[in-house]
Amino acid sequence: MWPSRGGHTLEENLTAIARQAALFYEQSFPIAASLYAETQLKRRHDEALRQMGAGPHMPIRLLDTYLRAEQAAGRVRTEADTFAAASLLLGACAQRAFAYEAAEERPPVDDFAHRLARTLLNGIAPGE
Repeated sequence: MWPSRGGHTLEENLTAIARQAALFYEQSFPIAASLYAETQLKRRHDEALRQMGAGPHMPIRLLDTYLRAEQAAGRVRTEADTFAAASLLLGACAQRAFAYEAAEERPPVDDFAHRLARTLLNGIAPGE
């Protein structure tokens, strides 16, 4: 695969993003769960995030922007839906934290991130 920004391949970059996102969601899951358990607290939290121009949607937007730049450079298929790709990658990372919260064992984060990035690329990378 072609080098991407920073000298890494797109797969390497997506793997690193997936790894960090999976770890973030794993560590923040208890906090998020407590916010959803208390409606007023969640409302205040959401309002504070809106005032700061932040929120859980921002990583999706940022990853979408990155994927569109890769698309412009020819490393992502022209017809690929970069917003959907960003949503799928980050959604899978969040789901990993939720799905394995009560499990005795969760998939190793490095393996999970690599497999997720590779699978996503099978759908959005141009044919070689």
